[in-house]
Amino acid sequence: MKTGMSFWAILLATLFLLQLGWWGALIMRLSGEMVDARFFELDAEQIVAERALEDAMSAGAPLRESWSQLAPLFPEFALVAGNTQHPLKKSRKTLAALHRARMSYRNMVFGEATLFFILTMLGLAFFLRTLRHEKFLALQHQNFLHAVTHEFRSPLQSLRLAIETLQRRPDPKRATVYASGMIEDVDRLTVMVQNMLDVGRIEASAFEAKPRQIILSDALKPVLERWRQTHIGQSPVVIANLPQEVTADVDPATIEPILRNLLDNALKYGEGNEIHVTLAQGEAAALLSVRDFGRGLARDELQHVFKRFWRAGDERVRTAPGSGIGLFLVQELIQAQNGRINAESDGLEKGACFTVTWPSSAEAT
Repeated sequence: MKTGMSFWAILLATLFLLQLGWWGALIMRLSGEMVDARFFELDAEQIVAERALEDAMSAGAPLRESWSQLAPLFPEFALVAGNTQHPLKKSRKTLAALHRARMSYRNMVFGEATLFFILTMLGLAFFLRTLRHEKFLALQHQNFLHAVTHEFRSPLQSLRLAIETLQRRPDPKRATVYASGMIEDVDRLTVMVQNMLDVGRIEASAFEAKPRQIILSDALKPVLERWRQTHIGQSPVVIANLPQEVTADVDPATIEPILRNLLDNALKYGEGNEIHVTLAQGEAAALLSVRDFGRGLARDELQHVFKRFWRAGDERVRTAPGSGIGLFLVQELIQAQNGRINAESDGLEKGACFTVTWPSSAEAT
């Protein structure tokens, strides 16, 4: 569909340019014919003027005196000294006017043709760019649907398997193990649903941040502990440095989705290495950084990392769980409270660091 639209757009643009070229050539030819016709008119007028000059001279008047009397009647011509056969010629002023007329027609055609060509190329480029953008969005949306389908199906299948196993072979000892796994699956589903609900609220402009000054470590530590508890057995070592004195203007309700998604991202792409969570007080701002030592990001990937549905392009990362909305959600939540987030990486296999900057009261005012 998109390819067909591109073909027809290029075809129409080509036909338009051909029509534009034909129009320009036609105008140039007609303008040349108009100037040539004016030359023929002047040749005829010159003959009339020379005959009138001959008649005046036959009455006995000198050449210059006769022409001085006729010149107001024939301003397009000038006297040629020493040429008795053709004593008149077209004046420099007349020839210059004809040359200007010819150049004016050419400049008009060239200017209008150039303008239409530029507008056509800009329109075609904009149209093709829009098609590419729509194709990119459609691909991202398709990838998102596949990812979400997989993300929902995996825990649901795990839940179904655990329930069917307990139904077939009830075992109180193993029930505790199955229950723990089922709780993990439910937590995973809950996080995904909550992320999508939060994104929907933001896109519908139904989310309004309510920042207030809080001690960040008091809000971050419980979230970090809950995340550790829900990732027992798969969580790498998380080294946290959360000093007590750091404060900022933050909506407390956004702390959990922000830190949880940053930790989930570090877990998915950290390749089992340590995760460092660091909190620091900056100048009129608080900084929270989450660093992993895994896959890292290429330079051209850094500009896309916070886009909705985007996921890094190599196959190894695409096999990792995720829907591509976690970091997008983090950025939207932070920006809603006048904060900032940026991603840094020294390249592939060198890890990545995500730094959140929240304003303090001094910066906010």
